[in-house]
Amino acid sequence: MLLRRRTPNVPPVLEKIDNAIGSNTIVAYKRALELAPHLAAVSIGTTNRGQEAHFRGHVRGLRRSTVALPVRAAYYENFIKDAYTITRMAPFETFYKERGVPVTAGTMADAIVLHELGHADRFAGLVTANYGDSKRAHREGTEAYRQQRATLPTAMGVAEAQAHGLIDKPSDIWLKSAEAYAQLTEEKGADDFALSALATLYNIDSHVTMFPAIAQPNVPRSYPEYARIMGLPPL
Repeated sequence: MLLRRRTPNVPPVLEKIDNAIGSNTIVAYKRALELAPHLAAVSIGTTNRGQEAHFRGHVRGLRRSTVALPVRAAYYENFIKDAYTITRMAPFETFYKERGVPVTAGTMADAIVLHELGHADRFAGLVTANYGDSKRAHREGTEAYRQQRATLPTAMGVAEAQAHGLIDKPSDIWLKSAEAYAQLTEEKGADDFALSALATLYNIDSHVTMFPAIAQPNVPRSYPEYARIMGLPPL
């Protein structure tokens, strides 16, 4: 008897987001699981009121870890309106514009979902690096991220940030922090995962907008295939 791999259920929050802003988070989620099947163990739900999207690793490992996402449309619309978040999401804006894809609340929602799953993938890698010791991985990851965030201009304060040459004037602190935040090892790693997943959902030709890759015969079906065609390093 041939056993089929079970297809994980789609988290209801993704359907709510897609219905609210016309995003493709369900498609993005399914592709992430094709590239990194272990991410199916992560629970995905909604945030409490006022919270931002986030990943929370658990000391007991990936199966107790969660991704929480806001459902309200205004949260995702802010990523194309607010100067700080626009600056923070610049790698994704560049990605979309290079492919002729409109930068909208919907396309940013796709990126955000994949970014949070990128954090989960990094946590899974840290657990593996610690030979399955998820408690130690959680402790190391939390401390490393704390140290990274301490280097941001906003964490230092205006005087220290100016002393280190990170900002020229006090009014620079927020946008310079947004730029620096995107370059933190943890954040850039999650971005790289998201961008790699997005790359498999678009035709290599730059004018094609987002679609389920399975419906298009000329679209790479996985990142390894895309990487082989484009001469990129493996994920």
